Amino acid sequence: MSKIKLKVNNKLFNLELDEDFATFLADDLITHLSKENNSIKDLVSAYINKNYELFQLHKKVQELNHKLS
Repeated sequence: MSKIKLKVNNKLFNLELDEDFATFLADDLITHLSKENNSIKDLVSAYINKNYELFQLHKKVQELNHKLS
């Protein structure tokens, strides 16, 4: 287990995650939440951006699945 710290509106959140996921999340948080103290707006924006990335990935998987069928 590994710990990640995330500060939102001056409140510190300590997340305890599996090692591999913690490494992935830490790298991703740097991309989407670069500030030391993030606002709720920053957090919502990062959430929407990640969901858009997931949407694009889902579309690609569907296209590949269709080609393989």
